[in-house]
Amino acid sequence: MSLQHEDGYPPTPVTDRVKRFEYTARYRARYPGGMAHALSRLAVDPAGAGSLLLFDGLRGLNEVQHAATYFPQGHFIVLDAPDTVRLARLLKRADTFDSIRLPASTEGQMMLTALISIPDIGTVFSAEQLRKISQAAHAAALPVDEVVKKASIIVEERRNYDSYAARAYLTSSLTCKQVLVIDTARQPPEAVTKQVMEWLNIK
Repeated sequence: MSLQHEDGYPPTPVTDRVKRFEYTARYRARYPGGMAHALSRLAVDPAGAGSLLLFDGLRGLNEVQHAATYFPQGHFIVLDAPDTVRLARLLKRADTFDSIRLPASTEGQMMLTALISIPDIGTVFSAEQLRKISQAAHAAALPVDEVVKKASIIVEERRNYDSYAARAYLTSSLTCKQVLVIDTARQPPEAVTKQVMEWLNIK
């Protein structure tokens, strides 16, 4: 909210994912711990908190480093999936939170051409992956704009957060009792939930 105030806007929910990445990047530039820094400033009433506090949203290396330092008793769960799987999920879930504004319309463009035109997409998806994404999207009759928007979200997220470095830091710096890594592409949601609850000893 403070960043919106600085920009002269009233505090309102930001639904554009790329705009959210811009705000979080500016916050991390000011407070290197990012979301972990924000969490470290919270005051929690122990009487009403229960025995377990769950937080979501730590992504990049500096955020997990900050969290591991400020929350030494914390436990970290890494829910992982390849970017191609994450893209497929974004295209299916139709969440308004996943909206973005494209700088230019892709109307009339071929799917593959439109995907290749996304800045820095080659740093996330290989040429072969883009070809397969294009074929799958065409077979499912998905609008070009929709596929480009969702692919752009993943590219922008990777530009802002290095999830591989964050995972490597957690698994190399903390004990196996503090870090649980799950490849969600290999298990259904029910199995992932069961594994998390057992690891956290939630009845």
